[in-house]
Amino acid sequence: MTIKKKRRTVIGFLFLLSVSISSVPALAGPPRGFGPGGPGFFFWPGALFELVVVGTHHLFWRDGAFYRKAPEGYVVVEAPQGAVISSMPLGAEIRIVDGVKYHYYNGIYYIRRSEGYMVVAPPVVTEVKDATPVETMHVQGEAFVTVDMLNVRSGPGKKFGVIALAYKGEVLKIYHESQDWIYVEIPSGRSGWVDKQFTSFLNPVPAG
Repeated sequence: MTIKKKRRTVIGFLFLLSVSISSVPALAGPPRGFGPGGPGFFFWPGALFELVVVGTHHLFWRDGAFYRKAPEGYVVVEAPQGAVISSMPLGAEIRIVDGVKYHYYNGIYYIRRSEGYMVVAPPVVTEVKDATPVETMHVQGEAFVTVDMLNVRSGPGKKFGVIALAYKGEVLKIYHESQDWIYVEIPSGRSGWVDKQFTSFLNPVPAG
């Protein structure tokens, strides 16, 4: 084979290689939009997405947004009522509306269920004179239990009654801190106060 033929062969091979590489789907990066029906991801969302089945529909959830597969890729859709996700992300809020406890993130309301957190319709706030019908608490971080069993109390102190138990290794969502006590949500969905000396903090949410 002459030098010219070898050169043409090498150039042709490099061209075919570049075409084949460019045709490989890219890993899903940050979404291109968060509005329902708007653009989302070009290709398969990846392992970091949670599959959510609602009736006969298969959706994906990540970072507070729901996606569905469309001809142009994976696009953002409105959160369907009844959809259940396994856990709430850091930065989620607890909102107490007319005595009912909701979880809130990215404009979506959830209610705790045994299988996870279910999307529900936004609550209707009852107008009450001289009262604050909505109370909001933000997730400040997470902690895990370091003792075999930990009392969850109705207030920040041992004088308050025990309303639930948390167990070693369980991860608690922290919503408030009062001296040596933290107000948490345990995996069962119950909320109360625990002595923070029997916990170890992880993944704190940066302040400021």
